[in-house]
Amino acid sequence: MAHHFLSLIRYTEDAGPDMVEATTVAAQQLLGPSPELRALNIGPPTAVRNYDGAIDLVIDASFNDAEAFERFRGAATTREFSEKWLRPHAEVIHVSYDDKAQVERNKDNFRRFQEEVIVGGDMSLLPELMAPQMRVVRAANDTLMRWEGRVVPEERLWKHDQFINGYRAAVGTVRDHRRIIEHIHGEGDVVWARWTIEQRHDDDRHGIPATGRLVRTGEVGMVRFDDAGRMVEGWFMTDPFEFFEQVDATVSVSPRGE
Repeated sequence: MAHHFLSLIRYTEDAGPDMVEATTVAAQQLLGPSPELRALNIGPPTAVRNYDGAIDLVIDASFNDAEAFERFRGAATTREFSEKWLRPHAEVIHVSYDDKAQVERNKDNFRRFQEEVIVGGDMSLLPELMAPQMRVVRAANDTLMRWEGRVVPEERLWKHDQFINGYRAAVGTVRDHRRIIEHIHGEGDVVWARWTIEQRHDDDRHGIPATGRLVRTGEVGMVRFDDAGRMVEGWFMTDPFEFFEQVDATVSVSPRGE
């Protein structure tokens, strides 16, 4: 399996082509001639202006050997490399790693978030598993909230304190709460999964009196992770009528305006 490293370095307008050339040489020295290196594309070696006048340099390397990949990944992102070759004229604006270890870590962190944070209530894990601001394109119950007449934004940013408050309101008193991951798949920095939620209906959510029944509903989600393995973006969906059906609720649907 090939292990992929991609870095985009952006220079300020006053950096000049000689600075870009120096970084290119430094990156080539960092990699060095090695039979473990499958492919290397460092370019452009001369100044190429993007739309805002800055200069972009891409380092793109693929390795067949996992140990070589890990050594390079550690060296290429060190503070010493940035201090010597980039600052103050440039910054690394994107780094991505496409390797099996990263994908498995992200999948494991997704499981931990479901089981240890949402079910277990351990909010001390948020800094490790969730970025300081997580972009939520769609929350699981957005359709139901709109149906109930509530205002739902197109997308939102969840900060840790906002997530904790929402958790306490929605999940904090739930009994017999379990989340079973049925399917999970990862590729690059994205994980998508389908899971079953079990919980006791002990409250009057959606205006339905508590029945005490153990309710099972399904949810699907797609989450993007940063390089530290923290969730930075999510899209989720569930079917609220699964809940209504299991608590024998009568749901009336009519055209808008009636």
